[in-house]
Amino acid sequence: MGGTGLGVAVLLILAAGFLAACGAAAPSATPLPARVYAPEPEANFALSFSYGCLGESIDTFQGTFTRSMCPPDPPVTIALTLSAEEMRTIYDEMADIDFFGYPDQFSVVVPKGAVVGKVTPSDSYHLRVRNGEVEKELYWTDDIVSPTTREADLLRAFLKKIIDIIYQHPEIELLPRPNCGCA
Repeated sequence: MGGTGLGVAVLLILAAGFLAACGAAAPSATPLPARVYAPEPEANFALSFSYGCLGESIDTFQGTFTRSMCPPDPPVTIALTLSAEEMRTIYDEMADIDFFGYPDQFSVVVPKGAVVGKVTPSDSYHLRVRNGEVEKELYWTDDIVSPTTREADLLRAFLKKIIDIIYQHPEIELLPRPNCGCA
């Protein structure tokens, strides 16, 4: 039986070599380490987030919220500061999805030959984050609704959480609404 164990080991080594030669990841006995986030955001933690087909945005660097209006009306900007608790919630969600591990230009990768479901108009997102010495920007045009990926679903939920936090502020309800929609 000792020869059988040796044969299996040789087959595993050959399979790992074949996978590596094909560009696939070889099986690993130890998982890759997850990115480590500090338990607390840094004192300079801030974000600038624009979203939607019309383009609303919050900028915690400046303490403002802007709602785009339909031309010829100019955008409306108000002072808006998120609380320390709201910023902590955003930071915790970022850590949960490993936001800093996302590519700068995110997109859903559709398998070859898959049927694609798209939405028009689509939402566009731009998020710039600073935490300590680290800065990260992410751009995403979310037009593919199926198939989806775990990363896309996590990112959608995270971005929706930020939007929900913004809309809980009563100042937002007092702003005029654009008299046009996305087409």
